[in-house]
Amino acid sequence: MIEIVNTAPLLTVQDTGRFGNRHLGIPRCGMMDSLALQRANLLLGNTVDAAGLEISAAPVTIRSLQDHSMVLMGSDMQASVNAQAVLPGVPFTLSPGDVLTLTRPRRPGERAVLAVAGGIEVPMKFASRSTDLNNRFGGFQGRALKSGDLLEVGALSAENISRCKMSRSIRQLTPDRILRIIPGPDIQYFSTRAQDTLFQNQWWLTPQSNRMGLRLEGATLAVPAEHLRLSCGVLPGQIQVPASGQPVILANDAQSTGGYPVIASVINADLWKLAYLTPGDPFVFREVSVAEAQGLAAAQAMELQKLRQYLSWGQT
Repeated sequence: MIEIVNTAPLLTVQDTGRFGNRHLGIPRCGMMDSLALQRANLLLGNTVDAAGLEISAAPVTIRSLQDHSMVLMGSDMQASVNAQAVLPGVPFTLSPGDVLTLTRPRRPGERAVLAVAGGIEVPMKFASRSTDLNNRFGGFQGRALKSGDLLEVGALSAENISRCKMSRSIRQLTPDRILRIIPGPDIQYFSTRAQDTLFQNQWWLTPQSNRMGLRLEGATLAVPAEHLRLSCGVLPGQIQVPASGQPVILANDAQSTGGYPVIASVINADLWKLAYLTPGDPFVFREVSVAEAQGLAAAQAMELQKLRQYLSWGQT
């Protein structure tokens, strides 16, 4: 069991997300950097979808009430355990009474993942332990964590114990400022000039962004007259263009339907990068084909499988 001593906004329990329920109006939710969670879980011997904590701001202080093995991934939160530095991708152990302190991200606005051997044990809702902040269910009582909350940790498996004894570490992936995209279902309604504007200009994240949508600022995209169409299903990663002409990238907590035209979609292999877009830092979109997007997703899955095999090597 672990105790939340001090917290910052949007500290939540998340796993890899809630799938197969969008027809019921239920969003995906889950860790913004799902890839970091999967890698951290493999390092600890968890299943890849075991729940951890998403840390969106700091300072955060967590006290261990039992022996626990953990690993931080994502942004470097300048963390320490009893004043000893903790680095991303390097497992560490907490004894009863030990305190993990996350001071601040080295780059404001970036997120981190905290995985625990055994996984955070909260009730399953629609086949996921993720927190749905908008609908107020899942995770820990359907809300962000606050001081005094006590979180149960799952029982350790033989693989947990074996992996944690190996003391291996992995490198945190470094996101670049390029989001690869494929054309969206409404791109034919946008003029060639509007399409070129999307692909050839820099964009910035605004402070009004959240887990539902990342609002962008930059050149204005001319919205087609057909933008007043009926709502249809939407997914995380899709880039909507409202009447303002300033795009919005739908994120994990995005609604299941929307009426704004979708000019493009961030490919699955790059969705994890959305966790590290920060206000004031420019980034660009780069168009790829659907075949390239599928190949990149397959390569990412293959890398996870290679990591699993690497970490399993030498286990007894």
